[in-house]
Amino acid sequence: MSVVTVAVVPNEAEADMILGLLRSNGLEASHRGSTMNSSVLPMGATSPVEVVVDESDVAQARELLDSQGDTASD
Repeated sequence: MSVVTVAVVPNEAEADMILGLLRSNGLEASHRGSTMNSSVLPMGATSPVEVVVDESDVAQARELLDSQGDTASD
């Protein structure tokens, strides 16, 4: 199984919200910490978190995320 990053968010809480959306729509998803080195972050900052899905689910995941962005701007 190869995974693809569909979102990069500033913290784990936001990643968890996206995971909930994707999983509630039947997609397998997980998150992983960014490869950003903590030495380049200001004191107290968190490292970005990547949300990943199986490559076969990328189109559906991106469509879901895009539709949520459209809803938020209404």
